[in-house]
Amino acid sequence: MNKHAIAAVLNETGVLLELKNENVFKVRAYHAGARALDALDEDLGTVIAEGRLQEIKGIGEALAKKISELHATGRLEFFERLKASIPPGLVELLEIPGLGAKKIRVLHEQLGIRSIEQLARACAEGRVAGLDGFGAKTQEKLLAGIRNREAYGRRYLWWDAFAVAEPILHGLRGLPQVRRAEHAGSLRRGLETVGDLDFIVAAEDWAPVVEWFATRPGVVEVTARGKRRRVCALPVACRPTSALCRPTSSYTRFTISPARRSIMCSCASGRRSAGSA
Repeated sequence: MNKHAIAAVLNETGVLLELKNENVFKVRAYHAGARALDALDEDLGTVIAEGRLQEIKGIGEALAKKISELHATGRLEFFERLKASIPPGLVELLEIPGLGAKKIRVLHEQLGIRSIEQLARACAEGRVAGLDGFGAKTQEKLLAGIRNREAYGRRYLWWDAFAVAEPILHGLRGLPQVRRAEHAGSLRRGLETVGDLDFIVAAEDWAPVVEWFATRPGVVEVTARGKRRRVCALPVACRPTSALCRPTSSYTRFTISPARRSIMCSCASGRRSAGSA
């Protein structure tokens, strides 16, 4: 199993632990380990063989053993037991845009929701809006996410995804604040199918760039907002995400996991250019 696949398992483990309301530091450790692997410049097999895995910041002894197990066997017994201990319906709820582990836990504990069908019913009856931290707007967004779930879950042929991504990349490169912009994720790696569009952008001023990203023609929904991040949905359902950084600093890459629709952050040294991600 390669480093990206292992990182995905570690991230999913962190999400599952959060669903079980495990210690927040334990949850963060798995996400930190995943980020460390994604940013690793060396061959993972070589690092493991030479016993240098624990020298990587963010990877301790326990995590190193799990990474080694995944690399050698393609399986992780701890992950499989953890996944089996959680009702599959709760994991499926992670596919709904805007619904993370914390909110799923609230829905499960307070409304007994264990599936997307039960969530849709609770939203339609107005019960979700009454929960602390939700409200009518969140309830409507969840309903929209459920309706669009099939489109969000699809993967597209590389050529079709490229046709959607190129105008976005061209537009980003044309903004005066942008020093450099590149494709990332599955599209850049040339995989046969692409679930989401990822971009890395180096910019002097973030605000105008993220605003452009979220308000470009064709965007039908903005599912996540932040100072440096926007996650948007297009009618073709290939959702673009962007990450922004100052050209002289380390860059941050945000991607969306097709299986969970949750944001993952991967940071790398500023010595690497945005184009080398």
